Amino acid sequence: AGRRARYEAFEEVRGKNGGTKIAVAHNRNDQAETVLFHLVRGSGLSGLSGIRPVRGNIIRPLLCLTRKEIEEWLEEEQISYCTDETNEEDEYTRNRIRHKILPVMEQEINRQTVEHINRLSLQAEEIWEYLNLQTDAAWRQMVHPVDVSEENPEEKQQGKKEEKPAGLRIEEEEYAELPGILQSLLIRRCICEMAEAQKDIEAVHMEAVRGLFG
Repeated sequence: AGRRARYEAFEEVRGKNGGTKIAVAHNRNDQAETVLFHLVRGSGLSGLSGIRPVRGNIIRPLLCLTRKEIEEWLEEEQISYCTDETNEEDEYTRNRIRHKILPVMEQEINRQTVEHINRLSLQAEEIWEYLNLQTDAAWRQMVHPVDVSEENPEEKQQGKKEEKPAGLRIEEEEYAELPGILQSLLIRRCICEMAEAQKDIEAVHMEAVRGLFG
């Protein structure tokens, strides 16, 4: 809720001032925290991509810098800044990762932990983008809308028209030729399309549908 309110406030200011972009200050430490957060919550490849540098009119020009680098530069330039006091509270999961988990990883496992996690997120994003392109191609080739008349001839005769198809049909032979990961992503897209939502659609749901193909 706080995140939504924050971005709504940014959007309001952008609109009033005729801006085209909203620049936010996420950095490499934030990226590492996000990837770990997604990982422990059971995220897939998309979650490992972490925070995107560009999302609509939101841009994040500081993702290439660590928090320490930013703070050192501000000190050198004698520029004051504001710290959110809730950043120091450990009741939030992200703060516990920031204060307790990442420091231990850096001190006792590898001092370049943040850099390595960021490198992983970039690789995951490239792979995710490629898989999405392949899923787009598979969608165009083998997914077809089910017409209302196929599901409910009476509604068709009455001239009722739905905004979305009654269902989606996947061509089984072409589908069987896809690698497993693309089968899952294609099914996920079908579910999202029909549900008109992406939240709470998990791997178990995709696997259940894949099982229907035998």
